[in-house]
Parts: sequence; C-alpha cells; structure tokens
Amino acid sequence: MRPLFASGVLCALLTIVPGVWAKHHRHSNDSAQPGQFDYYLLSLSWAPNYCANHPGDHSNECKIGSHTTFVLHGLWPQANSDPPPISCSNASPVAAATVDHVLNFMPTRGLIQHEWQEHGTVAGTRRLHWPLGSGLFREGRTGLQGSAHTRSIPKP
Repeated sequence: MRPLFASGVLCALLTIVPGVWAKHHRHSNDSAQPGQFDYYLLSLSWAPNYCANHPGDHSNECKIGSHTTFVLHGLWPQANSDPPPISCSNASPVAAATVDHVLNFMPTRGLIQHEWQEHGTVAGTRRLHWPLGSGLFREGRTGLQGSAHTRSIPKP
C-alpha cells in the first residue's frame, strides 16, 4: 500500500507543479522591492521526468546515473494576493564558494545564477537565501522519501 500511496503523491505533484511553475513565470512585478513578500515556495523538480522530456540535456541533472531524485530548483519568494515578485534588482554574480556549495543541490552554475537573479534578489539577502534553501531541500528530500507532507515556510 505504501508504494501505491507514494506513487499517487508523486503523480499529484507532477500534475500540480508544472501549472504553478507556468503561472509563476508568466508574471513579473517590476515594482517589487527586496524583502516585500509573504512566504517562500521551495521549488523542486523531479529529475527523471525532466530528463526523459529533455533527452538532449547533458547537464549534471541529466548525466547518466544522476537523474534519480528531486533537484532543488529554487527558493521562490511568494505574495499572498499578488503575482510572485521576481527580479527585484540587478544581481552581481553569486560568489564562487557559494556556487560550489549550492552545486550539491542544484545541477548547474547557470541555474544557480538564474535563480538568484529571479528569486534571490527578492529575498534581499544572500546570507539567508542559500543556506535556507539548501537546508529546506535536505529536510524536504528526506521527508519525501518517507511520507508526503506540506509545510508553510515563513519569512525569516
């Protein structure tokens, strides 16, 4: 029964997440200011599905033997009633040491920089953004392997 439940939860996630992602990336809030959001959305992608649909992708996410689990896609600040704020300011490149650490959770340097530009600038601080995202990813991945649960992630 447990594998059936896990499969059902996975199917539900794979059905819901693309719609949330599409809605999220359709909206831009040019007037957004760093720190003006209500909560974080921890965005994960299911590598086996992504890689099956992108056979030409030879990134770390889709390397042979790599695409077996969830991959951190980002920590996205969200607004309760408005479209999610994105790209609050021009971002300088993420520090090399931070990129090296985050590569344990995200597949490419380009994705790390993209996620910082789109979402990290909304958070307003690098000091909290990357440690919070990677810590929640470790916690979430462990929880997803056992049972499904939903948890609100408040603003620090």
